[in-house]
Amino acid sequence: DLVDCVTALQNVFSSTHSAAKSDLFCECLFSWALLLSISPDSLVEECVEKQCRKIIKLMQQDDVNLRIAAGEVFALICELGREKIEDFEPRQFGVLDILKDLATDGTKHRAKKDRRQQRSSFRDILRTIEVG
Repeated sequence: DLVDCVTALQNVFSSTHSAAKSDLFCECLFSWALLLSISPDSLVEECVEKQCRKIIKLMQQDDVNLRIAAGEVFALICELGREKIEDFEPRQFGVLDILKDLATDGTKHRAKKDRRQQRSSFRDILRTIEVG
């Protein structure tokens, strides 16, 4: 059943993150987002309300792939939210500053390739969320 699958995936990426689980978290996020895209409006609304803050926290993890995956899923959630939830506004989650920081991150302790990939992805994500 769709709800059971969505819930199972949420349980995985809502658990405590560790570096060893980053790939698993990324795959669960993408799978969850795919299922959410075909879910009824009521399930989308419930998931958005319950999971947005967790996904925003995942955007702040050390693993670049997890940050990007969480950002891409957040962008999809914003699109779904605008389509299916009356009065949905991504700014309500206070995420714009986080996205701007990730889109311009110049932190030297990250690999140059990772910084470039992250900045590119988050510029696109930020543009998607700001423009709508």
